[in-house]
Amino acid sequence: MNSPTRTLVVVAILLATAAGIQAADKPNVLFIAVDDLRPELGCYGSPAAITPNLDKLAKDGLLFNRAYCQEAICRPSRASLMTGTRPDTTGLTHNYVALRELAPDVLTLPQHFIAHGYEAVYLGKVFHPGDTDDEKSWSRAPASRIKGLEKPVGFALPENRAIHQEDPTETVNVAAKQPTVVAKLLTQFNAGWKGSLPEEGDNAATN
Repeated sequence: MNSPTRTLVVVAILLATAAGIQAADKPNVLFIAVDDLRPELGCYGSPAAITPNLDKLAKDGLLFNRAYCQEAICRPSRASLMTGTRPDTTGLTHNYVALRELAPDVLTLPQHFIAHGYEAVYLGKVFHPGDTDDEKSWSRAPASRIKGLEKPVGFALPENRAIHQEDPTETVNVAAKQPTVVAKLLTQFNAGWKGSLPEEGDNAATN
C-alpha cells in the first residue's frame, strides 16, 4: 500500500472513529407525550390494553413506577414538565395564559437540547395547543402530515378492538382487577371518596 493510500485509509478510520464518539456523546432522544395516559399498559400489569411495543421499550429502558402531576389541566402541567418549574413558580395555573406571557425567559427542555447542538423537532401535542413556543423551543416547524402514513383512527391492534367491544368502560372497570394506586383512587372516587389516600409505600405498578 503506497503512502497516499495509507493516508486516506487512516483519515477514513479517524473520521469514522470521531463520528462514533460523537454519536455516543450525543445520542438521539425520542420523547413520547400522550394525553391522559394512566399506567394502563402491559408493562404496568394492566389488562386494559395490549401494548407490546411500549412494553418492549419499557423492558429495554427505564420504567418509572411513581409519577405525579403538577396540575390537573393541560397547559400548566405540560409547561411544568417541559421547563422543570412548578406552576406556582411560573404563575401558570390554567389554560388561558401563554407560558411566555408569565415566564418570558424560562428555559425549556428543547431549548436546552438546541443549545447543545441538537435539532429539536416535534409532531402533535407536546406543549398545549396555541402555546407551542415554536420560535424559541423548536428548530423548525412540525410536519402537519407524513406522506404515506394514514391518520390513526381507533385501535390499531385487533386485540384492543376486541377489549373495547367487549367492555367500552374497561379502563374504569380495571380498578376491580388491578390493586394499584390508580385503581384504588378510581374505586374511592366512584364510591364518593370514602377512606384515605393509599399509603406511601404503595406503587403504581404491579411488576
